[in-house]
Amino acid sequence: MNLKDNYIKSIDDNKKVDEINNKIASLQDTEYRNYAKRIFSTKLTNLRYNKKLEEDKQREEKKKQEEQKKLEEQQKIAEQKRQEEMQKEQEAKKQKEEQAKQASVQTSTNSNSNNTNTEDRKGRTVYVASSCNGDCYHSRPQCGRMKNSYAISKSRAETSGYRPCKKCYR
Repeated sequence: MNLKDNYIKSIDDNKKVDEINNKIASLQDTEYRNYAKRIFSTKLTNLRYNKKLEEDKQREEKKKQEEQKKLEEQQKIAEQKRQEEMQKEQEAKKQKEEQAKQASVQTSTNSNSNNTNTEDRKGRTVYVASSCNGDCYHSRPQCGRMKNSYAISKSRAETSGYRPCKKCYR
């Protein structure tokens, strides 16, 4: 109920009280008047009691609504916190993955440099002309007239169709 309805209802209640008082005053007989007073006072008491019950009911409804709003707000806040935590976990997971990738790249770079060093020592690394005109692989990076060369594994050179140089491999 809004304020206007409450005001109108209170006016109606006041009219009822006035009507009851007028009826009591209009009675001639004192016994009859006393009897009527008791009846009408009971009606007045009932009216007041019902009004109080209604007000209590409205207060309880208002309390329930406020509690429901508080509960909804708490649930919203909890959901936001949960989402923030999930987002932080995802970010942390991404960072760990990136760190793991960087570590694996570093490890593979280190292992590649170690592998080329061991391959050099074992004679498994060979050199091929960067112009791609040649069909030989060499044991030295500057064999003959070869100016620019790059290192590859011996097995890769052989699978690519290169053959050993006659000067390097006698």
